[in-house]
Amino acid sequence: MFVVTKESSLKVEPHECHQCSTLTNCSQLIPAKCSDEQPYCATVATAPNYTSALTCRAAQVSPCVLQYEKEYTLTCICETDLCNALYNQRLRDELLNFSTNFHANSDANFTEIFFKFSALANISNEAIYEMVTANTTASSVTMTPYNVTEELPRAEALKKATVPPDDDEDESEGSGNTTDESKPHDHASPAAPSSYLPAKENGAISLSLNLFLIIPFWYW
Repeated sequence: MFVVTKESSLKVEPHECHQCSTLTNCSQLIPAKCSDEQPYCATVATAPNYTSALTCRAAQVSPCVLQYEKEYTLTCICETDLCNALYNQRLRDELLNFSTNFHANSDANFTEIFFKFSALANISNEAIYEMVTANTTASSVTMTPYNVTEELPRAEALKKATVPPDDDEDESEGSGNTTDESKPHDHASPAAPSSYLPAKENGAISLSLNLFLIIPFWYW
């Protein structure tokens, strides 16, 4: 279980944490040791004018707490060295959407309302910080294997769909082979008269010679 609570009586050794301010946009992360009063690594973001920072914070009632004072401030803490990171884009979008659409009320439990209507509603306390930071996203873990399993049946379906055309093509190729085998016979049958053409031509020539030789005998 996540043990970072105000009620915890255990003394916590200050952690070494990433530090960056809103002035630098966290382009450079500087590791630093936290104080005894604020021993935990934390990520802090404000909205609707979104800014974020990495810093140290004291224990709080839950891993992530959303408060309102002129602006919404979301503070999430973690319990190991250098564990703090910037919020991922999904959480930023949800925080901006919440801050612009939910009217602030001093009596409301903003943390409960925010996470109840967010995509992180069913995330346990142990995993909440990892899920809201930039180095891990829920979609990259759950959607990738799901897409793979969905694609496999589709690929098989395509293969099955292409089998009948292949069979048809094989059959057509078979019929083509039959046609090809018959072609030599077709060529052979007309070839026979052509082979007799020289004989007929020779016969015609010999007949002409005979007539040429016979005609003079009539005059005799």
